[in-house]
Amino acid sequence: MSTSKSNFWSSPLTKSRITSDDVKMPEMLLGYFIGPFGALLSSGIFTSILQNYFTDVLKLDLGFLTTLQLISTVLIVASNLIVGQLIERTKALAGKARPWILLSALTLSVASVLMFIVPFEGMVKMVWIAIAYNLYYAVAYPIYNTANSTMIPVSTRDSKQRGALASFTNVAGLGVMGCGSMVFPMLVSFALKENQHLWFLTMLAVAIFSALTIYLQFLFTRERVTEEGRTDTETPASATLGEQLKAVTNNAQTMADLSSAIYGTVALLIAVVLNIIAAFTNVTKE
Repeated sequence: MSTSKSNFWSSPLTKSRITSDDVKMPEMLLGYFIGPFGALLSSGIFTSILQNYFTDVLKLDLGFLTTLQLISTVLIVASNLIVGQLIERTKALAGKARPWILLSALTLSVASVLMFIVPFEGMVKMVWIAIAYNLYYAVAYPIYNTANSTMIPVSTRDSKQRGALASFTNVAGLGVMGCGSMVFPMLVSFALKENQHLWFLTMLAVAIFSALTIYLQFLFTRERVTEEGRTDTETPASATLGEQLKAVTNNAQTMADLSSAIYGTVALLIAVVLNIIAAFTNVTKE
C-alpha cells in the first residue's frame, strides 16, 4: 500500500517541479500568486454579487437566504476545525497541505459552478441551492483555504523567503478583491444581467481557470519543513484533539468564554428556527 502511494506522488503528474532548497521566482509566481488568485477568484466574485444573483436571477426569497447563511455559519466553523485536524494528521510524500490543494482543484472548481446549475423550481430549487451553497462554503472552500494558509509556514525556514511568499499571496488576494468588486460587476451590468445561461457559462469558465491554477500551485510548491520533519524522529507529535480539549477544560477562563459562546450559539439557533417558522408562515399565507 505504501509503495503504491509513493508511486502516485512520484508520478510526472503529481511530482513537485520545485527541487531547489531556496525559494525562487517560479515558486513565488506560480505557487503563491497565480495559484491562490485563480483559486480564490470565485470567492471574490461571490462576495460581491452572489446575493444579487440569488435575488435578481433566481428570484429567491430574502428570508430563505438569511436563514441559509445563518445555518451555514455553524457548518463553516465546524468544517474549518475538522479540516485543520485532517491536514495536521496527513502524512504523504507530497506533504501534509499539498495533497489537499490537489484535491481542491476538483472540489473548489466543481462546487463553485453548482449554484449556477439550477434544474429545478419551487421548493426543490431552494434545497438544491442550500446544498450547493454549503458544498462550496462548508466543504470546498475550507479545504483549500486551510491548506493554502498552511503552505507558507511549511515552505521554508527562511524568514525573508516566507515574507516574500506572504507578499505574493497578499497581492493575489488584493487582485481577487479587485476583480470581484470592480471588474465582475461591470460584466454583470453590461452582459450577464438576468440571463441565467450566461451566468452559468461565465462561472464555468471561472471554474476551469480555478482548476488549472490550483493544479499549477500544487506542482510549483514544496513543503521543505515537512520534509525535514520526516527524518527528525525526536520531533514531538502534535497534540491530539482529545489532548487539546483536556487542556481547554482545565482552564477556568477559557471554560467561561466557552460557556458564553455556547449560550450565544443556542440563542442563534433559536433565532434561526423562529426565522424558518416565520418564512414558512409567510409562504403559506401567500
